[in-house]
Amino acid sequence: MRDFKTSLRFSIILVSVLLSALTIQVQSSAISNLETPNHAFSQSYSRPDSTVYASNKIELTINSEYPIPITLDGVTQGSDVSVFELDPGQHTFSVPETIQRGAGSRLKFENWSDGGTASNRTEFLSGNATFTAIYVIQYELILVSPEANVTGDGWYDAGTSATFSAPASAPMRGILGMIGAKWVFQGWHEEGSLVSSLNQTSVSMTKPHRYRALWTADYTVAAIVSGISLAFVFFGTYFYRRRGSNETLSLTR
Repeated sequence: MRDFKTSLRFSIILVSVLLSALTIQVQSSAISNLETPNHAFSQSYSRPDSTVYASNKIELTINSEYPIPITLDGVTQGSDVSVFELDPGQHTFSVPETIQRGAGSRLKFENWSDGGTASNRTEFLSGNATFTAIYVIQYELILVSPEANVTGDGWYDAGTSATFSAPASAPMRGILGMIGAKWVFQGWHEEGSLVSSLNQTSVSMTKPHRYRALWTADYTVAAIVSGISLAFVFFGTYFYRRRGSNETLSLTR
């Protein structure tokens, strides 16, 4: 009887343990099932990638002391634009060789700050770059001389010395010049005032200049040649007629 009670007690304890284990497993499954939708929701609505990608553009800056138009990749920009946003790679840009500033005054391209002397250049740009165009001011020297050729006119850098000259004398054009008539240099005049009586002189180009060469006509040689020529014609005609007369008288005799 005692053995039977012991066996029954053991069976009840075993059944209780089994039922407890089963209950714990069911609860764990339920909890797992409840968490699964939340996890799936988290996967489906995860935060988007917040990485910030840097711009793939570069800046080209073209400086100058003066406002100048810039041509970039074949397109001429306004003189108020000096910074350009570009894609990395090969680009062509240029600045004018000369820029007129007014009567007798202009800007002339000298070189780039890195030593380049061509106003047009092509560069492969992989990052931000700056180029500076250097210009100089130039003034014009105008020489007016319809009578004879003079030399030295043209454009000069501001502050430099311009040397110009005319011949001391020059033959007149045409027949008069062929017989000795000539122009004799008298001086250089600017705005009606005598600047120099020297046929060769110089001036500091701090502004534009317009000089006129004045000449006087010299017909001395031409007059002598003309006189001699007339004398030959006169005496030649005289002797020719006299000879003709003598031959006529001889025939009549």
